[in-house]
Amino acid sequence: MNIKILCRLKSIKTANLKNILLKYGNVDIVEDIGETKKEYSNLCSSNLNPITSWDRSFYDIKSEKTVFIEDDVAGNQETFDNLFKIVESNDSELFSSYINKKNQSSNWFWWQQYENDDSLKNLTLYQSYNPFCVLNGNLIDKVLSFRDKNKKFIFHEILFASLASTKFDFHKFNKEIDMKWYHHYSGIAYKNSRENKLHHPIKKDDLHSFICLNSLTGSNF
Repeated sequence: MNIKILCRLKSIKTANLKNILLKYGNVDIVEDIGETKKEYSNLCSSNLNPITSWDRSFYDIKSEKTVFIEDDVAGNQETFDNLFKIVESNDSELFSSYINKKNQSSNWFWWQQYENDDSLKNLTLYQSYNPFCVLNGNLIDKVLSFRDKNKKFIFHEILFASLASTKFDFHKFNKEIDMKWYHHYSGIAYKNSRENKLHHPIKKDDLHSFICLNSLTGSNF
């Protein structure tokens, strides 16, 4: 299995994740540096930079089952062991969380940005939450074909789920393995590091290490 860790630059967070994920497959850290390809753009929601590590992760991608994980996702080894048991046995084109049709999430901010986008007019629109997600080879080919036709991507939280013929929502399947929002800037101390959850967004290196490794490696947070 191919695993892509997406980041701006390599850091303690990418090292934490790589150490945990190596047992499941080939791990590639994709940074936001180096060459750019104009038609590989807009896969991320960022309005500041149209080309990010999300776009770069598709430069030389193979049509094989691939895991995408953003570097500010954190979880301990037990969490990932339980999650990858489901991933390895699942054949859906998209494995993600919080998958909903547009009419189930009509107030979502990003719909308005694409309401006049002709590239979506023949698709039944869905959204998915992709800090951790898995695409199989068929869906990777569909994403690349979309790019070939439209000379760009669109936000992956719309594109992947809208193109996928089969979708698996691991939030609905097993809420013990789930995304839990933790706002690192809130000033609230994190106390449940052993909880069997994925956590996002974890921006602080010491907190990320504490969750992944169950050891505090830096100053208090």
